[in-house]
Amino acid sequence: MVTPEHYSSGAGVVTPVTDLPSALLALGEIIWQGEGVDHTTWDGDHEKFGEVKEPAHYFRFDEIYRQQRYTANDTLTSGPFGK
Repeated sequence: MVTPEHYSSGAGVVTPVTDLPSALLALGEIIWQGEGVDHTTWDGDHEKFGEVKEPAHYFRFDEIYRQQRYTANDTLTSGPFGK
């Protein structure tokens, strides 16, 4: 379990997920941060803050599951095609 003492960042709040209510709180934090809000695979930080273009949280987990990486031309329906 990830708790605040395991996390260091300038944004967000760490919510240890131990049950449904805490899972909903954690999802609320991710939504508040804007992850995937534009209905793309990307987190949007590259546009807001000039950071490197990276997949949103869900799609990072999807990359692990599929053992493929999302590339610039991949879409929500295509899935990841990169190696």
